[in-house]
Amino acid sequence: MFPDQREAAEQLAARQAAAAAETGAAALPKLTGSIAESFEGSSYSTRTFKAGTEFYRAEGWGASAPGRFLGTDAVSTGAEAEAAYNIAMWGNPTQVMRTYQLTEDVTMYYGRVAGGEGNQALLVGSTPAQFSDKSPRGR
Repeated sequence: MFPDQREAAEQLAARQAAAAAETGAAALPKLTGSIAESFEGSSYSTRTFKAGTEFYRAEGWGASAPGRFLGTDAVSTGAEAEAAYNIAMWGNPTQVMRTYQLTEDVTMYYGRVAGGEGNQALLVGSTPAQFSDKSPRGR
């Protein structure tokens, strides 16, 4: 890297860190490959979601915790989940629509779903303790 490129990269990183601090979002590493491509145009931002925020996910009955990708738009059926989140290509089951609620503030990647009509958030190193399941169980 040439000195002027290094300086430009350092300035960009400083601007991104300042923007993240201003919005309350923590700096997260850049996404690559199919994970980045799961966002429309590989375009996403980071966003800190507050405790109490609800997320939606189509899952199998046996799921014990949310997966890494969570929807921000409520869906009621597997067909709605497919239209919003383009989940069939990833092999995700659609047996039940679940609602999860954050129990603490969490910074995630956020953006429009590639090939879908909804928006998604992507967790980094999530733990089930960050969520409570607001969905009925035991069917």
